[in-house]
Formats: sequence, C-alpha cells, structure tokens
Amino acid sequence: MQAPSNSTYVNLIYRNLCNQYRFYLGHIQGSQVHSTSTTLQIHTPIPHSAFNLMLSASNHNFSNVEINKALTAFNNHSTPFTWHVGKNINHLPIEHPLLRHGLKKIKTEYGMALDLHQLPHIDFKFKKFDIAKVIDSTLLPTWMGIMSACFDIPEFTHSALLDLYQRIYLKQSIFYLGFMDNRAVATARLFLDDNSAGIYHIGTLPEFRGQGIASYMTYTALCDAHAHGHTTAILRSSNEGIRVYQKLGFATYSEFDFFVQ
Repeated sequence: MQAPSNSTYVNLIYRNLCNQYRFYLGHIQGSQVHSTSTTLQIHTPIPHSAFNLMLSASNHNFSNVEINKALTAFNNHSTPFTWHVGKNINHLPIEHPLLRHGLKKIKTEYGMALDLHQLPHIDFKFKKFDIAKVIDSTLLPTWMGIMSACFDIPEFTHSALLDLYQRIYLKQSIFYLGFMDNRAVATARLFLDDNSAGIYHIGTLPEFRGQGIASYMTYTALCDAHAHGHTTAILRSSNEGIRVYQKLGFATYSEFDFFVQ
C-alpha cells in the first residue's frame, strides 16, 4: 500500500483540527461557526481566547479585506481570540500580514501525522499507573479538572465546559484519565474523524512529568484509533513535545503560528 503524500498529511491535519473544533466549540450554546475551504471561524460566549478562533490552512491567501472583516467580527463579539495560521514546513520566513494589523505571534505548534500501519509495538513498564476510559459522566469533572490544570484553562470557563462535555463526551471521542497511585494526574482525548484520528489534550500535571506518562497516554489512544479502523493519526505538538511523538513514529508535516490581539 502506497504511503500518503506529504500534502495529503497536511490536509488531514488541517481537516481533523477543523472538524474537532467545529464539533466541540460548535456545541457550546450560543456559538457561531463560519467556514470556507481554507478557513474556520468560531465565536462562543466564553470570553477566552481558547474558545474563540480563526484557523487558516497553509494554502490560504490572506487579504486586508478578509483580515479586517474577521477582526471586526471578533471585536463586535467583545471576545479575545486566537488566529491559528497553518504553514508548510518549508515556508519562506516572511513577515505575516497579521502583524501589520496589530496582532502578535505568541507561539508555534507543529502538525504531525502517523501511518497507523507503522505504529511500533512498545511495552511500557509502569508501576502503580493505570489508564481509565471515561465511559460515564462521573469521571468527567475529574478529567476536566486535570486537563484545565495542565493547560491553564481558567476556572470561570469550567461550568460551560463541563456542560459541553456532559452532552457530547461519548460522541466521536474517547476520553482518557491517567492515575498514579490512584491519583488522577494525566489526560488524553481521541477524536475520531471520518479520515483520521486526532490526539488532543495530552497533559500531565507538572510534578509527574518526565516519566513517560504522556507517551503512554498517547500510545493508548493510538492503539484504540487503530482498533477502530483508522489508518492515520494526527496531532499538534509544542516544540518540547516533538521528540516524544517522534519516538512513537510521528513526523512533522506542517506548522501553526498562533496570533492574538
């Protein structure tokens, strides 16, 4: 079987990101979703930049008219937002037009993909560490609390998030909670799209990092994705996490710059 091309992986990464944002943020009560073939725009009533966004594909052509229209829309909603800008890994280092509109770049993440036929067999040796699937709503508050602590999600968003997760957590997704000595310390989430499986919310509490927990959580989700018949897994990684995912077989195919006002 011929391996997918680099451009195919770039498209799968972008599409999975779009679909999972549309699925989750789009289910927040009062949200508005607008999309084109190369952009996704989501407004929610939650006044935090993690819940209001623009996502642009690597082949998107920016114009001043489009940028001004998007900025006006977010300003009219009075919500902070993040603009995720996709890039090819061999892009030219030029000044992005968003900078000329007053936005500032805060970080870069890396779009990675894995052919699940090439998933290596890894025998993780952990003592007193277990992974549970969140199959009923009783564990959801714990999952959300650990995830929020790992990703600095502010407390004022928790009520809306919990309501969201309680309504949709069993749809297209598997939520995982990692326990060390019966204490919840790590999270992961698998989003099952039509064409790829997305790995999200891989997080470990700071005092438990550096032990391979993130790798084990990710690997568990990958095995489930393969068991569900998916052939490609995607994720977005920080610079610090790239080596972790490379050891599992992931390769980098795109980048995403994050801009805020």
